[in-house]
Amino acid sequence: MNRQIVLFSALSLTIITACKTKKMDSKKETHGIHLEYMDRSVKPGDDFFRYVNGHWVDKTEIPADRTRWGSFDELRQNTDIDALAILRKLSIIRILILLLIRQKPFMYFKPILIQLPVTN
Repeated sequence: MNRQIVLFSALSLTIITACKTKKMDSKKETHGIHLEYMDRSVKPGDDFFRYVNGHWVDKTEIPADRTRWGSFDELRQNTDIDALAILRKLSIIRILILLLIRQKPFMYFKPILIQLPVTN
């Protein structure tokens, strides 16, 4: 009986934690034009691309397996990481459910087995 309670509690806790929504980071997301990416030391008339994207180009490292890197590539990478985390949580829940299903017959027949006399 105690084992049943422990398994049920573990399964419930896992399901609850897997279903919680992801909390946002403490830093606030900004949308639109990021002024910190601009390189204001360059005149816009000389090199507008460098003026608008200068600091972003200097700070951002393009992965070795990519020929380009931008906001959509970053979004794709973050989506892949999130989807993989969800699949890992679901696989853990599936394993726990299978373990619980395997224990069900034993849980039903345990009281009967305990009461049966041992015969040689």
